[in-house]
Amino acid sequence: MKSPELAQSLLATSEAIERAAMQADWVEAARLSQECSPLLMSLICDPDDETLDMVRRIQAINESVLTIAAAGKDRLYADYRDAIRAVTAANEYHRIAQY
Repeated sequence: MKSPELAQSLLATSEAIERAAMQADWVEAARLSQECSPLLMSLICDPDDETLDMVRRIQAINESVLTIAAAGKDRLYADYRDAIRAVTAANEYHRIAQY
């Protein structure tokens, strides 16, 4: 596969990864990322301007996915802390109610 076609395939896969990330489908995002890695390594060292443009778009998408992942991680961590507080409060209630 030539560089422009390969870059186009990588771009399409990166866009699919971004869609999966927006839907918090991290299993699918990871699966697609595994497909993407070998393709990325296959790009020639001296790509043309069209390929470079697609690579830049792929990089921007990757940055977006990392931002989405970080925000998702922060939300999950906050939910976890809230759940732990609720469990602690319920345990305290049960402890006091037994007296």
